[in-house]
Amino acid sequence: FLNFFTVSLLPMVAIFLIILLYQRTYIDYVALVLPISQILIYYGILKYDFFETKSMVRNAFFEDSKLGMILLEPGLRIIDYNKAAEEFFNALSILLSDISIEELLKDRPELLSILKSDTSQELSLMIDGKEHFYEIEAWQIRENNNKESLKIIRDITDKKLLEKRLIYLATIDTLSGLYNRRKFMELAKMEFERAKRYKEGLCILMMDIDNFKNINDCWGHRAGDKVISEFGYLLKDSLRKTDIIGRLGGEEFAVILHKANKIQGFTLGENFRKKVVTTEVVDGSNKINFTISIGVVAIQGDEYETKDMEDILKQADEALYSAKTQGKNCVVVFGERLKVN
Repeated sequence: FLNFFTVSLLPMVAIFLIILLYQRTYIDYVALVLPISQILIYYGILKYDFFETKSMVRNAFFEDSKLGMILLEPGLRIIDYNKAAEEFFNALSILLSDISIEELLKDRPELLSILKSDTSQELSLMIDGKEHFYEIEAWQIRENNNKESLKIIRDITDKKLLEKRLIYLATIDTLSGLYNRRKFMELAKMEFERAKRYKEGLCILMMDIDNFKNINDCWGHRAGDKVISEFGYLLKDSLRKTDIIGRLGGEEFAVILHKANKIQGFTLGENFRKKVVTTEVVDGSNKINFTISIGVVAIQGDEYETKDMEDILKQADEALYSAKTQGKNCVVVFGERLKVN
């Protein structure tokens, strides 16, 4: 206040000097004093934040930001935070205060580790029964030789859900819920190389829904889609999580059994065939029964040196063709007389 009061008096002093001394000096003191007054006024505005510019900047870029922001001192004590950060921690039932984050987050070790880190990291949290994803950025700020840390919390849940949806559409056959052909072949080759490296057994089942064209022709394509969907569910429900299941196209499916030989593959295939026989698909007032044919091939030991995944799939396909020509609704092992009608 004193600064602006003094500056405001300068023009009046200049006028008084003109009245007293103009006839002697002929100097326009007002013209000399006004620039000095303006400089002092600008200085006062900047120094004392006369228009509250600092407050406006804080509100625009910190307090009202949708990004959560926390300012930490070198000792990890909380110096400042905005509304978005407060809401983030409230959702986790954590009340922010000016204490060390180590004390505040002692029951949240993963979040504490990320906030202590100097690098940006991603984090998933369960809030109100739903999974949320966050990216926490770390910025270093130097002020008065003190190294403070600004943590910016960004909600990336929508981005992550979109990424998951795109990955799902790119890898999953939406009708059966199984891997599509491209993804299945990719995983099959990886599993082949893994089994080869550790000298483990590997078994492949090639499956085909018998007379699927007749289902479409007799009951319609909607019924055919329901059969495909139900068959996909049966496969996932009957096999292990470590097994790889895919729909190769149309009514043809394939399964890779982890650490399995041909006897185990034959037994599993036969049990699954029996399960399908007793399955009934309901489409409106129609009740549809169907059967499947299965071709089985297994590989182990020295066979890995002379064959690749394409060779194995071809043999499984030949076993499936043999099952079809032998009357369908059966399991055939490649190169063996193991067969069940």
